[in-house]
Amino acid sequence: MNKRDDILKATLDLIVKEGLHSVTLSKIRKNADVGSGTLYNYFSSKDELIMTLYLDLRSKMGENVLKDYNPSDYVRVQFDKFIRNFYFYCLDHLDEVNFVEQYTFYLHKECKTLEEGDNGFVKTIMRILENGKSQKVIVQKDVHLLFQVVYGIVLTVVKGITAKKFKMKEGDVSDLTDICWNSISY
Repeated sequence: MNKRDDILKATLDLIVKEGLHSVTLSKIRKNADVGSGTLYNYFSSKDELIMTLYLDLRSKMGENVLKDYNPSDYVRVQFDKFIRNFYFYCLDHLDEVNFVEQYTFYLHKECKTLEEGDNGFVKTIMRILENGKSQKVIVQKDVHLLFQVVYGIVLTVVKGITAKKFKMKEGDVSDLTDICWNSISY
């Protein structure tokens, strides 16, 4: 890992422990074990650092969730792969996903849509949902609402698992994709 990555990791660690508003550049420097010059060499302000962390994590999430996406697959196959990959990514990187989710809603004043700053993650699920609507296999509702429904289902299940409220076996992931699909399809 390089110094930039050390700073970003230290920032996320502090946000998870203390919350976004409690984190200062001084705490980040100390946690990353870097001097002021090094930190300011990469980031001019806390806002820039937080935005960079957000964009990097969103990009990482998109790369992982879309790793085997094939736009020529049937809509249901595309949807199932997306949900499955998203589930496993959330399970393995919940702190990152929680930060991205919280910061997305924090940014609502600056970013007008979910698609701003997107590296393909949101555009892909929106495309899947639009294609499903045009093929009349997904309900004729706003795709942003449909996205929030399936996103919420997956994230809630992952949070339940990590809180040890219940366990899921490998076969249960297919049940999760079915539940997500059934919540938005005819």
